Amino acid sequence: MRVLTHQENKEFQKTYDFIKIYIGCSHAYCDSIHDLRFDSYRVNHELVKFIANFKSLKEVSYYFNDISEDHVKKTMKKLIDYCFNNKIQPSKLRVSEFKSYTVEREVIEFQEYQYKE
Repeated sequence: MRVLTHQENKEFQKTYDFIKIYIGCSHAYCDSIHDLRFDSYRVNHELVKFIANFKSLKEVSYYFNDISEDHVKKTMKKLIDYCFNNKIQPSKLRVSEFKSYTVEREVIEFQEYQYKE
């Protein structure tokens, strides 16, 4: 693996902070990444695919909100490896310039069918 430039390192740090603050802390309020809305839009596809590598939002919270230095380095390495292996810019894994952040759970209604005999 090559050494990152200062600018690249800043981009990965911004992405890490975004996931830590907005995605990792949301596990208490929503069950799925699809429940989050930024300016009433869903989270972008690249971020959804990255979060899908984890079992749940609770696991994302565990990885990104642990403050021990070793754990932060391990999680940052996982983020960097994901971006290089999938050829994705770290800026694609965050939402920028949004004004509102909401949780909207999708309600799926089922209708019961009654059979007449």
